Amino acid sequence: MNSSLSLPRILSALCLLGVLAASLAGQTQPAVSDDSASVADLRERLEQAFAVSALEELDLLAPRQYNRACDSRDTARKLIEDNREENLIRLTLLRALDELEAARRTAAAARQTFGDALIERDAAFDARADSLSPASWKRAEDLLHSALRKSEQRGPAAAAHDDDIIGTYRAARLEAIRSTILDPARHLIEQAERRGAEKQFPGLLMRATQAIGRAEAALAQGKTDEAQVEAETAAATARRMQALLALVEAAQRSKTPWEAALLPYEDLLDELAAALHGELDSGTCGVAHHERLFALLDARFDSLQTRAADQQIMLTELESSLADAQTGLADAQNRIRELENRVVTVEDQRASARVALQTQAETADRIARAQDAFKPGEAVVLPSPDGTIIVRLQGLQFAAGASALTKAHRSLLDHAMVALAQFPGAKLRVEGHTDTGGGADANQKLSETRAQQVADYLTQKMKKPAGEIESVGFGESRPLVANDGAENRQRNRRIDLVLVLP
Repeated sequence: MNSSLSLPRILSALCLLGVLAASLAGQTQPAVSDDSASVADLRERLEQAFAVSALEELDLLAPRQYNRACDSRDTARKLIEDNREENLIRLTLLRALDELEAARRTAAAARQTFGDALIERDAAFDARADSLSPASWKRAEDLLHSALRKSEQRGPAAAAHDDDIIGTYRAARLEAIRSTILDPARHLIEQAERRGAEKQFPGLLMRATQAIGRAEAALAQGKTDEAQVEAETAAATARRMQALLALVEAAQRSKTPWEAALLPYEDLLDELAAALHGELDSGTCGVAHHERLFALLDARFDSLQTRAADQQIMLTELESSLADAQTGLADAQNRIRELENRVVTVEDQRASARVALQTQAETADRIARAQDAFKPGEAVVLPSPDGTIIVRLQGLQFAAGASALTKAHRSLLDHAMVALAQFPGAKLRVEGHTDTGGGADANQKLSETRAQQVADYLTQKMKKPAGEIESVGFGESRPLVANDGAENRQRNRRIDLVLVLP
């Protein structure tokens, strides 16, 4: 065997053959054609793709392909942990992206084939069928998963028709609705029956039972709202039975049960009569008081009508007085309008001030979030008196006379892009500055070259059109501090990212 064929090279070749074989078999199409993409970029894109896949339910609609994508992702993570060859890691990440894309296409086809079943599944889940009717829910889930697996393996035509799936999810949903609507009322009725409602209040018990029956019939016909009303009627009747049973039980515990049961009712009738400015005949009781109470109600109503007529007369007189007053108010209203106009002007000024303050607060918050994107010593984000935002890259220091970006520079610029994202719509300008060492002409050219290098990198990474990010070099013409020491000269050698807010 040729000694030049090391194990990493063999694994890389096998991985590449696996990707090519999958593509030729028609199982996947390349999701990423940029072979020059870095491992970090591919990892970020893969994690974003997995985040989106959770919303698309790829694990449900295309489980085999989704699981293969997960396996490839796990393999890539292991390769990274083991510090394996970068090309092998890149190929594994590309394969994971390809498999996710294939799962996405399969899921789209599944939504077309099983659209009605998925709608019914969502309705059953919203009705809490998974917890209220777990057996029926599991049967429906098993049918759907089986059909989806067949569709993924052999195409939609091989999958079972979704009528059975729809019917099973619908049955689970109805069971859950029935449990939600009817069970509370049934529980109240059962409690009343255990306390002796059938003997003490058979009429009320029949009303509650009949309401439950009507609710059952309405549910069978799909009339959920009607069933809800009937179930509430049954529950209200059962609660009334509970209250009456409690009253009877309390009376039975008394030494004088009839007095304990009837006397509060009689006292209540007396209080009603007194509230109506009358009294009841002491020689009657119970139902016999009703006629007297209604007579008192009629008399009270007549009295209120008379008072209302008197108040109407008073209201007419007041309206006449108000008409006279309105003439005198005309001048006052004109003065009020003038004051209101002044108030509007003041409010407009206050509103403008509030908007300005809010804008300043939002900008300060964005600056704070942008600063959080950097590690200590990497950069400082600060507002400028001219209204721009400056991201001063303290950590981006070039070697003397150098302008090429290093790996550390690119890492810092990646952090800077997170900070720049806090200011959407802002126009970006890269400014290069030097100290006074080396001569003005050389420093001018060096600052321009460095600024252009940073602008080119950001243009590529942020996928901006060429020329959209402006770069300018100021050489040694704009020092922050006097160039009278190594530390001050280092401060003057800088790259500033200037954001012009919209």
